Amino acid sequence: MHVVYPGSFDPPTSGHLHVIERARVLFDRLTVIVAVNPDKKNWLSMKDRLKLLRECCKNWPHVEVVGGKGLLVDQVREIGAHAVLKGIRGQPDLDIEHQMAIVNYHLGAGVE
Repeated sequence: MHVVYPGSFDPPTSGHLHVIERARVLFDRLTVIVAVNPDKKNWLSMKDRLKLLRECCKNWPHVEVVGGKGLLVDQVREIGAHAVLKGIRGQPDLDIEHQMAIVNYHLGAGVE
């Protein structure tokens, strides 16, 4: 199964890397999408975030790091992924991510 792990990764943290490391073992292919969040003021440029994550993931087979573009569900379909993987830190994250998952499911015609 091919899954996508999106995030702003500004900066990439040990928590992000832990999720990537666990996911790369569980799934056949993992695409990490460095997304643009217009509601966040980034510390690092997209170029720097991509460079950092690519360096961190360079020795992990079947892990690709790409820049985000447009709607997440459109990019998920475009690259042929089957599901979106998200990290949850606590209840507030769960509430937000649950709502986003419902919208993405309906927009993504079955993307989990």
